[in-house]
Amino acid sequence: MKATGDLPPVWRYHNGNVMNNLDAIEGSLKSILEQLHGVWIDSHLDDSEYIRNTRAVIEATDRFIQENREITNEPDILTDVLRQYAKALWLNHKTTAEKLTAGGSDDNGDYSEYCFDYIYEHGVYPPCPEKAHEWTNWKTCRSKLKLMKSQGKLNLSCTA
Repeated sequence: MKATGDLPPVWRYHNGNVMNNLDAIEGSLKSILEQLHGVWIDSHLDDSEYIRNTRAVIEATDRFIQENREITNEPDILTDVLRQYAKALWLNHKTTAEKLTAGGSDDNGDYSEYCFDYIYEHGVYPPCPEKAHEWTNWKTCRSKLKLMKSQGKLNLSCTA
């Protein structure tokens, strides 16, 4: 639909086409998430800082949309889209960084997804399971968790 002068004020214009409020909100929030992601990378911030800040932005958006139901009847869809977008940005960077430091392999995909989901839901890193005190560092912890998962002793799905 081409933009015309007789459209209701809830419509905005984008590249000569009509854009509704939900599209504008989604586009704006994706831009904000990209900016947060860039600050996280440039400032070498902790993963949990990026994920907690991302959650705060998404929850604020959800609250706004819940209070303004004329924007959409299904605000959960936008919340899910934004969470998946923020997660994809983070995972893409993690995958790229791990390939560069590990000589071209990324074998931590499942764990990275689990870690994002856990931090998003709980605000902190997931705890290492039994005997964690014997594991020398975070990389060892990650390797042990992956081994436990492959043996069927650990379920890497996060439930809040």
